[in-house]
Amino acid sequence: MAKGFSKKIATGITMMMVGTAIGLSAMSSYAQPIPKEKQGGKEYLTFQSVCTTCHDASRVQNYSGTLPWPEVITQMRSFGAFVTDDQTKEIEDYLQKTYPR
Repeated sequence: MAKGFSKKIATGITMMMVGTAIGLSAMSSYAQPIPKEKQGGKEYLTFQSVCTTCHDASRVQNYSGTLPWPEVITQMRSFGAFVTDDQTKEIEDYLQKTYPR
């Protein structure tokens, strides 16, 4: 009986380790923060205050669409994002400098 019990414990520990490894690997690929070198300045703050109202900043960081940034911003405005003309220019400057397309 002791052998069967030891085997169950070993199997349980192995399953727990595999589950932990899978969980940690999933966490590391989710919602990566914007690197420090891409933060700072008025343009960044405008981007944060306007764009992250509707979605996470990592969505921009991982954007794989083909539209140039000015068109993306125009599209967001058509979806109802409240962005002034001055803010639009600041956000465009930040995105083009930080994530050139």
